[in-house]
Amino acid sequence: HVADTSEPNGEGAVHLIEIAVPSWNKLDCDSCWKEFGERFTDIKILEKIFQFQPQFILGVDWTSVIPYKNIRQFFQNTNVSEVNVPLRFVFMNFRVFSRMQDSNQIDTVQRLEKEALVLADLSVVLCKSDLDFFQQNMCNGFQANIKVLLPPLRQEMKALPLPADIGVASKDQFENGRKYITCCVRLSEEKEPQNFLRIVKLLES
Repeated sequence: HVADTSEPNGEGAVHLIEIAVPSWNKLDCDSCWKEFGERFTDIKILEKIFQFQPQFILGVDWTSVIPYKNIRQFFQNTNVSEVNVPLRFVFMNFRVFSRMQDSNQIDTVQRLEKEALVLADLSVVLCKSDLDFFQQNMCNGFQANIKVLLPPLRQEMKALPLPADIGVASKDQFENGRKYITCCVRLSEEKEPQNFLRIVKLLES
């Protein structure tokens, strides 16, 4: 996607460019991540992006590194007088793949996740555990700008009444702190969603 946020109403304009690959399958090294990155050497695609004159590339996970590098290289090779500002990179890391890849794939994923942290003006992770992992395992020799952005609860949940049986002391704690906890994972074995249910039962007891 390319998006223009300069419209007066704040909605902006969104233009979709479809990048076709043979298949995607899982989001790991068995996907078509190489083919996806190579599509961004297509001059027609690059010219469409350049005409839009983006200031930022928002890349999701490690598969966005090669597309960003190819887009940036095209911008650098094109008449720089037409480009107002450097093309910056925001790395949205929704999942740290280095923590769960098979041993025969780990080198590729680690290399690209580390490169994303090096290239990015800002990296965003979804929990402090991912932040700690990156800082302890990936940021050797350089300082990465990494921020934690916790996934928000839906706004309408604020209107839900408190449970009637939580007790006076607990009610004060709820009103002055967090009222809800949520589990946002895919229902697959490695995500262990059953552990969330166990935690809720322990908190209830």
